[in-house]
Amino acid sequence: MKRFFSILFATLIALHAHADLEWISPLSTDHPNVGKVYDLRTQEAVEPQSLLAALKNHDVILIGEKHDNPDHHRLEQIILGTLINASDKPSVILEMLDESQSNATTIIQASDSDDELKKTLNWNEKGWPWEYYGPIVRQILSEDATLLVGNISRSKVRSIYKDGTEALITDSRFKTVLEMSNTIRSSLLDEIYEQHCEMMPRERLSPMVNIQLARDAYMAAAIDGVKSSQTILIAGGYHVRKDTAVPLHLRLRKSNKHPLVIMLQEVDPTLQNNQDTLREMQRQADYVWFTPRFTDRDYCKDLKTSQK
Repeated sequence: MKRFFSILFATLIALHAHADLEWISPLSTDHPNVGKVYDLRTQEAVEPQSLLAALKNHDVILIGEKHDNPDHHRLEQIILGTLINASDKPSVILEMLDESQSNATTIIQASDSDDELKKTLNWNEKGWPWEYYGPIVRQILSEDATLLVGNISRSKVRSIYKDGTEALITDSRFKTVLEMSNTIRSSLLDEIYEQHCEMMPRERLSPMVNIQLARDAYMAAAIDGVKSSQTILIAGGYHVRKDTAVPLHLRLRKSNKHPLVIMLQEVDPTLQNNQDTLREMQRQADYVWFTPRFTDRDYCKDLKTSQK
């Protein structure tokens, strides 16, 4: 156990000291923010080691990632290694697993092969490449943490899309969806409209707002139900935002769980002066850890081209 912690800490130091050599993502590696951690509450840079030390004192940690950036998954493993070694059997909730996989998480073992794990979990390889998430699942199992699901099932998604909030009113886990303000709903619709490359009428995307809210509500309910000493959620950055996502649902639930939010963020090559970025992110997270960019692919341009 101690050896594993030492290896992780050495990896962290190497990443911080030799970012230009160690990062997997190839773009913007020379950006001045690459590898830097900022405490968004003070707007000041802190050492990664200081962040890791501070995390041990919080009972709920939310980690927001960009799904296709491999460096984000490496940093998640470093954070997990630190927290798992410092806590008594913490619980780790993954957005990448949904409620239909709950039973499977109780029977898989660290000794299972990758093929056995994927088969038992009915892993969604297309949505969540195993090369990114397999090491995280194995780390959780190997270090005797508790693996929990953090997403609604596909059948629930279809039900919400078809019936809207009517599909949620009988389940107390989703009560915060019904309490969400029109301001938040409008903000989420704006984001979803942009994510869909502004190619669909906004009104046709309205069902997606309920689905997004339901996912966040489900994660909040999962966190609220955990009895272990520490809970860690790994999810996309939009799901962990303090102003619109899981932390907001926890507040509406009047939960006694008060999460600390770490946002893993690709640098923006157009922004060398980061003060505006940090001020904007202050509403979203407590800490931001900057990484290089993995790709400059314009998915919207690709989509629009394919539609011609």
